[in-house]
Amino acid sequence: MRYLVLLLLGSTCFAGTYSGNLTYVWNGTTRYYDLYVPKNLTKNPALFVMLHGTAVSPSIPPPFDRAALEKLSDQEGFIVLWPISSYTPEGWYWDAYFLDYSFQNDPSDSGYIRALILQTEKQYPVADVFVAGMSSGAFMAHRVGIDSADLVSAVGAASGQLYSEITQRVVAPPSQPISVLMLNGDDDDRVGYCGQNHNWGESSSPSSDVTLDYWAAVSGYTGSLPKLCTNGKPTSGVNGALVKMPGITVQFVREVEVGHEWVAGTEKVMWEFFTANARTAHAR
Repeated sequence: MRYLVLLLLGSTCFAGTYSGNLTYVWNGTTRYYDLYVPKNLTKNPALFVMLHGTAVSPSIPPPFDRAALEKLSDQEGFIVLWPISSYTPEGWYWDAYFLDYSFQNDPSDSGYIRALILQTEKQYPVADVFVAGMSSGAFMAHRVGIDSADLVSAVGAASGQLYSEITQRVVAPPSQPISVLMLNGDDDDRVGYCGQNHNWGESSSPSSDVTLDYWAAVSGYTGSLPKLCTNGKPTSGVNGALVKMPGITVQFVREVEVGHEWVAGTEKVMWEFFTANARTAHAR
Protein backbone atom coordinates (compact mmCIF):
# COMPACT_ATOMS: atom_id res chain seq x y z
CA MET A 1 0.00 0.00 0.00
CA ARG A 2 2.78 2.45 0.85
CA TYR A 3 4.32 1.88 -2.56
CA LEU A 4 1.07 2.61 -4.40
CA VAL A 5 0.34 5.75 -2.39
CA LEU A 6 3.83 7.18 -2.82
CA LEU A 7 3.89 6.39 -6.51
CA LEU A 8 0.57 8.18 -6.93
CA LEU A 9 1.86 11.22 -5.07
CA GLY A 10 5.01 11.23 -7.15
CA SER A 11 3.13 11.12 -10.43
CA THR A 12 0.65 13.87 -9.51
CA CYS A 13 2.78 16.33 -7.51
CA PHE A 14 6.03 16.32 -9.42
CA ALA A 15 7.10 16.44 -13.04
CA GLY A 16 9.38 13.43 -12.89
CA THR A 17 9.03 9.73 -12.09
CA TYR A 18 9.20 8.51 -8.50
CA SER A 19 9.64 4.81 -7.75
CA GLY A 20 9.28 3.70 -4.14
CA ASN A 21 10.16 0.54 -2.20
CA LEU A 22 12.33 -0.83 -4.96
CA THR A 23 14.28 -3.91 -3.88
CA TYR A 24 17.85 -5.08 -4.24
CA VAL A 25 19.20 -8.35 -2.88
CA TRP A 26 22.51 -7.68 -1.15
CA ASN A 27 24.46 -10.35 0.72
CA GLY A 28 21.38 -12.56 0.65
CA THR A 29 19.12 -9.90 2.20
CA THR A 30 16.38 -7.95 0.45
CA ARG A 31 17.16 -4.25 0.75
CA TYR A 32 15.05 -1.24 -0.19
CA TYR A 33 15.61 2.01 -2.00
CA ASP A 34 13.68 4.81 -3.72
CA LEU A 35 14.51 6.65 -6.94
CA TYR A 36 13.45 9.89 -8.58
CA VAL A 37 14.19 10.76 -12.20
CA PRO A 38 13.16 14.27 -13.28
CA LYS A 39 11.35 14.85 -16.54
CA ASN A 40 14.04 17.29 -17.66
CA LEU A 41 16.94 14.93 -16.99
CA THR A 42 20.18 16.54 -18.19
CA LYS A 43 22.33 14.86 -20.84
CA ASN A 44 24.95 13.68 -18.34
CA PRO A 45 23.10 13.96 -15.03
CA ALA A 46 24.52 13.95 -11.55
CA LEU A 47 23.38 11.35 -9.05
CA PHE A 48 22.41 12.76 -5.64
CA VAL A 49 22.45 9.96 -3.04
CA MET A 50 20.53 10.94 0.11
CA LEU A 51 21.02 8.90 3.31
CA HIS A 52 18.38 9.15 6.03
CA GLY A 53 18.91 9.43 9.76
CA THR A 54 17.99 6.85 12.41
CA ALA A 55 14.33 5.82 12.46
CA VAL A 56 12.92 3.90 15.45
CA SER A 57 9.67 2.75 13.82
CA PRO A 58 9.63 -0.79 12.40
CA SER A 59 8.09 0.64 9.21
CA ILE A 60 10.42 1.26 6.29
CA PRO A 61 11.68 4.87 6.60
CA PRO A 62 10.30 7.27 3.99
CA PRO A 63 12.70 9.07 1.63
CA PHE A 64 14.45 11.83 3.55
CA ASP A 65 13.74 15.43 2.46
CA ARG A 66 11.80 14.03 -0.47
CA ALA A 67 9.66 17.01 -1.51
CA ALA A 68 12.54 19.49 -1.38
CA LEU A 69 14.91 17.19 -3.25
CA GLU A 70 12.39 16.39 -5.96
CA LYS A 71 11.75 20.09 -6.48
CA LEU A 72 15.47 20.77 -6.72
CA SER A 73 15.90 17.76 -9.01
CA ASP A 74 13.22 19.14 -11.34
CA GLN A 75 15.05 22.47 -11.45
CA GLU A 76 18.55 21.08 -11.93
CA GLY A 77 17.95 17.82 -13.81
CA PHE A 78 19.77 15.39 -11.50
CA ILE A 79 18.70 11.93 -10.29
CA VAL A 80 17.94 11.29 -6.62
CA LEU A 81 18.65 7.92 -5.01
CA TRP A 82 17.46 7.11 -1.47
CA PRO A 83 18.98 3.86 -0.17
CA ILE A 84 17.32 2.51 2.97
CA SER A 85 19.49 1.40 5.88
CA SER A 86 19.57 -1.86 7.83
CA TYR A 87 17.01 -2.71 10.52
CA THR A 88 17.79 -3.88 14.05
CA PRO A 89 15.53 -4.09 17.13
CA GLU A 90 16.78 -0.56 17.96
CA GLY A 91 15.55 0.79 14.62
CA TRP A 92 16.82 1.63 11.16
CA TYR A 93 20.34 3.04 11.04
CA TRP A 94 23.54 2.77 9.03
CA ASP A 95 26.60 0.59 9.45
CA ALA A 96 28.99 3.54 9.75
CA TYR A 97 32.60 3.02 10.81
CA PHE A 98 33.06 0.85 13.93
CA LEU A 99 29.35 -0.01 14.29
CA ASP A 100 29.59 -3.63 13.07
CA TYR A 101 29.17 -4.85 16.65
CA SER A 102 25.62 -3.46 16.83
CA PHE A 103 24.30 -5.67 14.02
CA GLN A 104 23.56 -9.37 14.36
CA ASN A 105 24.89 -9.84 10.84
CA ASP A 106 27.24 -7.41 9.12
CA PRO A 107 24.98 -5.56 6.63
CA SER A 108 27.90 -4.15 4.63
CA ASP A 109 25.92 -0.97 3.97
CA SER A 110 28.90 0.65 2.27
CA GLY A 111 29.03 -2.13 -0.29
CA TYR A 112 25.25 -2.02 -0.71
CA ILE A 113 25.26 1.70 -1.48
CA ARG A 114 28.15 1.23 -3.88
CA ALA A 115 26.21 -1.50 -5.69
CA LEU A 116 23.18 0.80 -6.05
CA ILE A 117 25.37 3.57 -7.45
CA LEU A 118 26.89 1.20 -10.02
CA GLN A 119 23.45 -0.10 -10.95
CA THR A 120 22.18 3.45 -11.50
CA GLU A 121 25.24 4.28 -13.60
CA LYS A 122 24.40 1.34 -15.86
CA GLN A 123 20.90 2.72 -16.37
CA TYR A 124 21.81 6.39 -16.84
CA PRO A 125 24.90 8.25 -18.14
CA VAL A 126 25.79 9.61 -14.69
CA ALA A 127 28.61 12.17 -14.73
CA ASP A 128 29.12 12.77 -11.01
CA VAL A 129 28.02 11.04 -7.83
CA PHE A 130 27.32 13.09 -4.72
CA VAL A 131 26.47 11.55 -1.34
CA ALA A 132 24.64 13.46 1.40
CA GLY A 133 23.36 12.40 4.78
CA MET A 134 21.75 13.51 8.02
CA SER A 135 22.69 12.15 11.46
CA SER A 136 23.28 8.40 11.06
CA GLY A 137 23.19 9.07 7.33
CA ALA A 138 25.91 11.71 7.71
CA PHE A 139 28.20 9.22 9.47
CA MET A 140 27.51 6.83 6.61
CA ALA A 141 28.09 9.50 3.96
CA HIS A 142 31.62 9.94 5.32
CA ARG A 143 32.20 6.20 5.07
CA VAL A 144 30.81 5.87 1.55
CA GLY A 145 32.97 8.78 0.40
CA ILE A 146 36.04 7.05 1.81
CA ASP A 147 35.22 3.48 0.76
CA SER A 148 34.07 4.49 -2.74
CA ALA A 149 36.25 7.51 -3.49
CA ASP A 150 36.67 6.18 -7.03
CA LEU A 151 32.93 6.74 -7.60
CA VAL A 152 32.03 9.65 -5.34
CA SER A 153 32.94 13.22 -6.28
CA ALA A 154 31.85 14.94 -3.07
CA VAL A 155 30.13 14.34 0.25
CA GLY A 156 27.79 16.50 2.32
CA ALA A 157 27.34 15.56 5.98
CA ALA A 158 24.90 17.27 8.37
CA SER A 159 24.98 16.44 12.10
CA GLY A 160 27.42 13.56 11.77
CA GLN A 161 31.13 12.96 12.32
CA LEU A 162 33.77 10.79 10.68
CA TYR A 163 32.71 7.84 12.80
CA SER A 164 30.03 7.27 15.37
CA GLU A 165 31.70 5.38 18.19
CA ILE A 166 34.97 4.04 19.59
CA THR A 167 36.99 7.13 20.46
CA GLN A 168 40.47 7.63 18.97
CA ARG A 169 40.20 5.04 16.23
CA VAL A 170 42.07 5.36 12.94
CA VAL A 171 40.22 5.53 9.62
CA ALA A 172 42.32 4.64 6.59
CA PRO A 173 42.52 7.29 3.85
CA PRO A 174 40.44 6.94 0.67
CA SER A 175 41.98 5.82 -2.60
CA GLN A 176 41.90 9.46 -3.75
CA PRO A 177 40.82 12.80 -2.27
CA ILE A 178 37.22 13.97 -2.53
CA SER A 179 35.53 17.23 -1.64
CA VAL A 180 33.61 17.34 1.63
CA LEU A 181 31.10 19.75 3.17
CA MET A 182 30.41 19.33 6.90
CA LEU A 183 27.62 21.12 8.77
CA ASN A 184 27.43 20.70 12.54
CA GLY A 185 25.10 22.50 14.93
CA ASP A 186 26.79 23.84 18.06
CA ASP A 187 23.63 23.06 20.10
CA ASP A 188 23.45 19.45 18.92
CA ASP A 189 22.63 17.21 21.89
CA ARG A 190 22.78 13.95 19.93
CA VAL A 191 26.07 14.29 18.05
CA GLY A 192 28.05 16.76 20.10
CA TYR A 193 29.87 19.50 18.21
CA CYS A 194 32.90 18.93 20.45
CA GLY A 195 32.36 15.22 21.00
CA GLN A 196 29.94 13.52 23.33
CA ASN A 197 29.61 10.59 25.71
CA HIS A 198 26.51 8.73 24.58
CA ASN A 199 23.80 7.12 26.61
CA TRP A 200 23.71 4.56 23.80
CA GLY A 201 26.32 2.35 22.21
CA GLU A 202 29.81 1.53 23.43
CA SER A 203 31.63 4.86 23.68
CA SER A 204 31.73 8.50 22.59
CA SER A 205 31.71 10.27 19.23
CA PRO A 206 34.70 12.46 18.32
CA SER A 207 34.94 16.23 18.14
CA SER A 208 34.33 18.12 14.91
CA ASP A 209 38.08 18.81 14.89
CA VAL A 210 38.77 15.11 14.36
CA THR A 211 36.58 15.03 11.27
CA LEU A 212 37.96 18.27 9.84
CA ASP A 213 41.58 17.25 10.49
CA TYR A 214 41.05 13.92 8.74
CA TRP A 215 39.59 15.38 5.54
CA ALA A 216 42.09 18.24 5.41
CA ALA A 217 44.95 15.73 5.66
CA VAL A 218 43.37 13.56 2.95
CA SER A 219 43.28 16.59 0.63
CA GLY A 220 47.03 17.01 1.05
CA TYR A 221 46.75 20.16 3.16
CA THR A 222 49.68 20.60 5.57
CA GLY A 223 48.93 24.07 6.92
CA SER A 224 47.34 25.02 10.23
CA LEU A 225 43.62 24.72 10.82
CA PRO A 226 41.44 26.77 13.17
CA LYS A 227 40.51 24.98 16.37
CA LEU A 228 36.78 24.36 16.24
CA CYS A 229 36.70 23.44 19.92
CA THR A 230 38.57 24.76 22.96
CA ASN A 231 38.37 22.97 26.32
CA GLY A 232 35.46 20.89 25.07
CA LYS A 233 33.38 23.86 23.90
CA PRO A 234 32.91 25.57 20.52
CA THR A 235 35.71 28.10 20.06
CA SER A 236 34.43 31.65 20.30
CA GLY A 237 34.55 33.47 16.97
CA VAL A 238 35.38 30.36 14.92
CA ASN A 239 32.41 29.56 12.71
CA GLY A 240 34.04 27.36 10.11
CA ALA A 241 37.04 26.37 8.09
CA LEU A 242 37.84 26.23 4.38
CA VAL A 243 40.63 24.25 2.72
CA LYS A 244 41.21 24.66 -1.02
CA MET A 245 43.57 22.26 -2.76
CA PRO A 246 43.86 21.55 -6.51
CA GLY A 247 40.49 20.10 -7.49
CA ILE A 248 39.44 19.54 -3.87
CA THR A 249 37.51 21.60 -1.31
CA VAL A 250 37.08 20.74 2.35
CA GLN A 251 34.64 23.02 4.14
CA PHE A 252 33.30 23.00 7.69
CA VAL A 253 30.31 25.12 8.69
CA ARG A 254 29.32 25.77 12.29
CA GLU A 255 25.54 26.04 12.46
CA VAL A 256 25.17 28.56 15.25
CA GLU A 257 22.45 27.77 17.81
CA VAL A 258 21.30 24.81 15.72
CA GLY A 259 20.55 21.46 17.32
CA HIS A 260 20.35 17.98 15.84
CA GLU A 261 18.33 18.95 12.81
CA TRP A 262 18.27 19.28 9.05
CA VAL A 263 17.84 22.99 8.42
CA ALA A 264 15.38 23.77 5.63
CA GLY A 265 17.27 24.43 2.42
CA THR A 266 20.31 22.32 3.35
CA GLU A 267 19.90 20.29 0.16
CA LYS A 268 20.37 23.51 -1.84
CA VAL A 269 23.51 24.41 0.13
CA MET A 270 24.91 20.96 -0.54
CA TRP A 271 23.95 21.02 -4.21
CA GLU A 272 25.75 24.33 -4.71
CA PHE A 273 28.84 22.87 -3.03
CA PHE A 274 28.58 19.70 -5.11
CA THR A 275 28.30 21.46 -8.45
CA ALA A 276 31.20 23.74 -7.57
CA ASN A 277 33.30 20.66 -6.83
CA ALA A 278 32.19 18.22 -9.52
CA ARG A 279 34.64 15.59 -10.68
CA THR A 280 33.44 14.12 -13.94
CA ALA A 281 36.21 11.61 -14.60
CA HIS A 282 35.93 8.55 -12.33
CA ALA A 283 38.57 5.86 -12.05
CA ARG A 284 37.03 2.43 -12.29
